[in-house]
Amino acid sequence: MKEDVKLLQNRIQLLKMEEKKVRYPQPLTTVQAWKKIEETKKKAKEIMTVRQRNAEIAKQKESRMIEKQNEERMLQERNLNMRMQRKEEIQMKLEQTVGKKREQANQIKMEN
Repeated sequence: MKEDVKLLQNRIQLLKMEEKKVRYPQPLTTVQAWKKIEETKKKAKEIMTVRQRNAEIAKQKESRMIEKQNEERMLQERNLNMRMQRKEEIQMKLEQTVGKKREQANQIKMEN
């Protein structure tokens, strides 16, 4: 229990020290300021690189999606054309069959 109290006191003391640093920061030296500026530039460059990479990935993904949609549309059109062709072929065969039967019926009528 005493150890827990001591750990909590140490933690409180560390938090108070951190709070002082935040409230009353030490002025930066010129070297420190330049280091901060360089770090900031480096981070900004990294962020821009990541953004560009993400934008490129998104662009590629969109291109693949558009290509896939185009392929699907072409397949749908091809399937529709094939169905229409089959339908026309069936209709033509049906008309031929009906025509032959009429001719046969007419011949039978003429013979009688």
